[in-house]
Amino acid sequence: MQVLTRYAGKPVYAELVVDNKDKYTSEPSYKVNLPYGTHSFRVSYNGKSKEKFINVNKPEQTQVFKLSAKNDVVWPWQREYDIAPVGFSLAYVYKQLVTTGEGQKLKESGVWPDGKGKTLKGMQAGLHFQPCFKFGLGLYTGLFYELYVSTSKKYDYDMFIEHCAYVPVHLYYRIPFGRKVALSVHGGLGFNYVIHGAYSAKDEDIEDYTDFYEEDGFPKKFNMAMEVGAGLRLGAFQLNFQYGKGLNDHKSYSSQGDFKTIQNKYTFGVSYMFSAE
Repeated sequence: MQVLTRYAGKPVYAELVVDNKDKYTSEPSYKVNLPYGTHSFRVSYNGKSKEKFINVNKPEQTQVFKLSAKNDVVWPWQREYDIAPVGFSLAYVYKQLVTTGEGQKLKESGVWPDGKGKTLKGMQAGLHFQPCFKFGLGLYTGLFYELYVSTSKKYDYDMFIEHCAYVPVHLYYRIPFGRKVALSVHGGLGFNYVIHGAYSAKDEDIEDYTDFYEEDGFPKKFNMAMEVGAGLRLGAFQLNFQYGKGLNDHKSYSSQGDFKTIQNKYTFGVSYMFSAE
């Protein structure tokens, strides 16, 4: 006999007890081998239970137990959901230096003299972790590698390449809508560190310029930001968006007046989620 349980119209992983002795758990349905005759079946899920006496008189019978959620408050964290706490992520990222002070505001890429209004673009890859502990609340963190590349034909150095490490430490909240469909939001601090940044030239006679982050008036290697993000899980994939507003001053123009320079970042990506089951 195959036994299935539906709660509020949806399949759930209910507990099944047959003849008050054989217990089955952690499956969406059960196939039970029984001798012909009358047997007792009891299913339990989310505080609700139902018991039936069924006459098993033919092979391959199917029995569906329906549990109603009527008049019950079903909180989001109580819904049947595959938590999938780990994801491999690929994303498009871009960041921009924003300088304010003395009634002025300047946005620029930060790597070329003609970078006004432009951004530094790149790719991000890594593993993120989003475990939930209770009531849908959890932690969002991970370890990511970022590669930024920018080119210009106006200078002796025609390419800039930057390698970064990135770690977020966020609070996380998940709202499930279905078995593998959920919306999540998270926010907290993000930490970026430039491992290597350098200019290179086509002309082999010109050496690469690797002191970009060590000079006065240039950005710092370390950037800390206040970040907010969201994820939409659809099956095994999750769409991600995140915005980070810089907190520490990169002091790019501090020698020219009362200016503060921060680094803002946008991230758009997709993750392949590793199921917990």
